[in-house]
Amino acid sequence: GSALEVEGYMTDALEAFQAVEVKKVEDLFTVEQDEAAEAALKRAAAGLSESKVAWESKEFDEAERRLRATLKEYAKAAGALRECGGLCEAQALYAAALHRRGDVDEARLAVMDLLALSPNYELPPRRFERDFVAFRTQVASSSTNALRGKVQIKSKPPGARVFVDNERMGYTPLTLDALAQGKHVVRVERPGHAVWSDIIEVSPDGMELDAELIPSDDYRSYDEQLTRAAGDVGKAKAGASLIGVGKQLGVDRALTGTLKELDENSTLELAVGYFDFSSGRRLGYKRITFQENEFGELRNEVTRLVNTLLNSVEAGSEREGKTSDPLDGKSGMEGWNADDVGGKSTATQKKKGKDGKDPLDTVNGTEGW
Repeated sequence: GSALEVEGYMTDALEAFQAVEVKKVEDLFTVEQDEAAEAALKRAAAGLSESKVAWESKEFDEAERRLRATLKEYAKAAGALRECGGLCEAQALYAAALHRRGDVDEARLAVMDLLALSPNYELPPRRFERDFVAFRTQVASSSTNALRGKVQIKSKPPGARVFVDNERMGYTPLTLDALAQGKHVVRVERPGHAVWSDIIEVSPDGMELDAELIPSDDYRSYDEQLTRAAGDVGKAKAGASLIGVGKQLGVDRALTGTLKELDENSTLELAVGYFDFSSGRRLGYKRITFQENEFGELRNEVTRLVNTLLNSVEAGSEREGKTSDPLDGKSGMEGWNADDVGGKSTATQKKKGKDGKDPLDTVNGTEGW
């Protein structure tokens, strides 16, 4: 389940090397968009436009009827929603329509749905009556609106990105302990797979979501090749399967790794080989173990691993500054260890002992760490 997360950290680390052009998994295998959701979004936009015309004409019963149908279309369009925009506007108008005809309880629930989707959504005073604006403020400050619910999200395969109300929350399997009660747009994405989405109704009782992610034919073929190539990571030379992956992706070199769960305590082992596909030779290899990612150490460990592997091979590829300032990106400590991001530093002049050698030469004091 951590594979995509680790892959993202490796990509970020590689992009610090100016001489390296990185092919991201998002570039190779896009997230397959939901055509039905895109079509529903267009119908929802048209319905919202008609609803606003009826509202401005003070045909409130007609506006409410159209808004109810529009919200149903937005529910079908969850996979295509990239901002609250029209959904929030339709939800606000629907709540105002309910409040106007005196259905206070239903209006309160509709306002809570709006606040869950967008806590800071502002009601334009030209469109909404003053008493409804006050009602919205009252609901926002109520104890009922402060209720939260737990949502557990799983996917098959695991390791997919989770977005709630268009904010990235993490990777599956994921537990969100305190989502506001009401409606939320959930989207689950994994490169090479069709997007999974839904508009959910969170309550204090909590809920579980299981997202079945359907891979594209191209990604399924790639994934099968990776499975066959996994055994090459620890070898000194790439096998036919791994070289085949390199040719399929059109890359000269690759960091290829395996991620294993070693025990019930979620101890993970990451083994990474740095391969050149023109010769098939393994240029470097490193293996690390770590305990989940409770304190955010996973990114640091993966970044250090990538820097070590590339620095050991690309000895002359010092990281270049991104501006004309020759000291841009320099900390003054480049010679302190070999894990400098973006390339090895040149050796600094050292003091000599009686035998002409410094006993601490090549020692940085952190070898036992």
